[in-house]
Amino acid sequence: MYEHLLRDPFASSIARGATRDIDLVAAMCRFESALAAVQERRGVLAPGAAPAITDALRPEAFDLDALARETPDGGNVAVAFVKHAKALLPAEWQASLHVGATSQDVLDSALMLVIRPRLGASLAHLDTALAAGGRQMTAHRGTPMPGRTLTQQALPITAGAKIAQWMHGLLAAGLRLRAVHDAGLFVQFGGPVGAHHGLDNGLDQMGALAAELALACPLLPWHTDRQPVLAIGDALGSVAVAAEKIATDVAWMAQTEVAEAREPAATGSGGSSSMPHKANPVGSTRIRAAARQVHAAVATLHGAGAQPHERAFGEWHAEWAPLLDAVILVEGALETLATLLDGLVLDATAMRRNLAIPAGANLGAPSRALLAPHLDDATAKAAIAAAVKHARETGRAYAEALAEQPAVAACLDVETVLAALDPARYTGSSATQVDHMLTAIARTGMLAPAPTKAEVDANTSAL
Repeated sequence: MYEHLLRDPFASSIARGATRDIDLVAAMCRFESALAAVQERRGVLAPGAAPAITDALRPEAFDLDALARETPDGGNVAVAFVKHAKALLPAEWQASLHVGATSQDVLDSALMLVIRPRLGASLAHLDTALAAGGRQMTAHRGTPMPGRTLTQQALPITAGAKIAQWMHGLLAAGLRLRAVHDAGLFVQFGGPVGAHHGLDNGLDQMGALAAELALACPLLPWHTDRQPVLAIGDALGSVAVAAEKIATDVAWMAQTEVAEAREPAATGSGGSSSMPHKANPVGSTRIRAAARQVHAAVATLHGAGAQPHERAFGEWHAEWAPLLDAVILVEGALETLATLLDGLVLDATAMRRNLAIPAGANLGAPSRALLAPHLDDATAKAAIAAAVKHARETGRAYAEALAEQPAVAACLDVETVLAALDPARYTGSSATQVDHMLTAIARTGMLAPAPTKAEVDANTSAL
């Protein structure tokens, strides 16, 4: 299949290894075992049913090729799974499997179980990225660079403030993802039409099943109320946007003519097949490619969100692959982002050089403030205009050109002019923004929860 060469490079290799067919089957086994345990404790099933089901339903006992062949006939893999699961059970326990459940209960819950450790891993990468961004902010708190609007130079900011803006978006998106991870991965259990037919206290059983699986308990079954899926998708989309914003800025800053940033070697060599002199921003490219695919996946989730009556015919089915794609693509983007931010090289000299390109046009306000106590407005404007023209024509530094204007030289010495027009002194609230962002990151603490033993085992087996 084409995935290995065309899609997998943008996803997390660990996530790919933990979202295989066998992992989905294992999650469905967990659902049925947990349901049997809950129902045996409540007297719905005879004693011994739950251990028998748990012993029989081992992922390796299922024929994955057979499940794949039979899935189209049932419309979803859970139909074939339940059939094969019953065949694995002794005859006396077959009727104890899947009591009160429907295929959507199995598959929705299994997807939540598969997704949960992956969101935890993404949160861990977010923590690493935020820590790296914090170090970069601190190092460049006072490093002046051009602020750019509509791709053009505007007024000076600091590199630290630029990174603070990156981290602001990343932290906000991370908090959304953490909220979904902690309280938005819901168990599904409603039976054929979501009303627990044939069960006493079905909602109570749903709550007990959620606790058994360590998933959140919804107010009601959500077979055609897809808000839980939309919340997951939107949180993933928000993270993808935050990562893509950073990658976009880095790639533009790494342009040869700009040269303000350089990706670390750890994100990839960035070589060209035909131009060996190039060092392409491959880390940023991978992040942006992953993010664009996440946006498409989230759009599909929204497009499938309004589902008819008590069970969908096509909309639900359209969710499965895009949801998992978004999960593993975001994890891959964040893996790359953490490495990118940790080793990102920012060139303060290039930033200073680029600040001089507008030849003082970006320093009009501080120039007027400097001259106002000494010159009338018309004379000050004329001196500034002449200095800008001279700097553009000769390549001289604007501050030097202004200091040499006769009207200016008559009232201010060169050192005063140079000091007043140092771009580092005209960066607005840049430094304070860095301080505020560092405080926000410290106050938030770690986004990633401590992994459970099952999650550690799953990550280890995926390597």
